[in-house]
Amino acid sequence: MTRKLHRLALALIALALMLPAASGAQPVPQMHQGFIWTYNKTGYKIWITIYDLGKTQHLDYGMVEPHDARKWTHCCYLLGSHYHVRGEVIDPKTDKHVFDTTMEVTPHLCYGMDGIPQPVVGVELRQGTGESFYWQEADVYC
Repeated sequence: MTRKLHRLALALIALALMLPAASGAQPVPQMHQGFIWTYNKTGYKIWITIYDLGKTQHLDYGMVEPHDARKWTHCCYLLGSHYHVRGEVIDPKTDKHVFDTTMEVTPHLCYGMDGIPQPVVGVELRQGTGESFYWQEADVYC
């Protein structure tokens, strides 16, 4: 009796494994690892540090040159999670810090050209009056 049940169980497992292929069902694409874009819309350099929600871990960091952009992919940026993007503004002539600003961001779902979804968010640093700077969310194309 036990041997018959074992054979029946194996037959059912084999049948279950063949059903998706026989029905023509397509596999669900896996989600890519997310990323954060930072755009520097100023004539100043910015040192970027990306933190977790509690600001307890540095997830990514590095320089973005004036009028340049950078895609941050070092960490595991997840859909719906919250991160803090900090920009330390540096005068390129004197290398002195002139401003410090932070923005909370949340990656949203974006479909790449391959049709696979990925969490993504973009922010751009802009200059206000004088030596004041601010972040704003930017359009991102996957």
